[in-house]
Amino acid sequence: MSFNATIQFVPNLGHGIMNSSCNVQGTEIDRIGNNVNQIAKKAHLMEKEGALTRQLILKFSEVMAVYNENSKELARAYRNLLRNMS
Repeated sequence: MSFNATIQFVPNLGHGIMNSSCNVQGTEIDRIGNNVNQIAKKAHLMEKEGALTRQLILKFSEVMAVYNENSKELARAYRNLLRNMS
């Protein structure tokens, strides 16, 4: 079984936002994305080494799909917020 987790990150939402509260939130979102990327890299390595069960790979792929959808929704919400602020 092949490990299949395509991760899409919320693009640098902290950059260029006027409100400092939004800057902090954007920075935190970027950190979350970095952490998820590190987890995915480790999971890929472990899969290549045969250290992951099929069930765990399937569950991880499922969780990453939910993360991707949530991050897309969050990015849309932030874009709308920024449009409304200007």
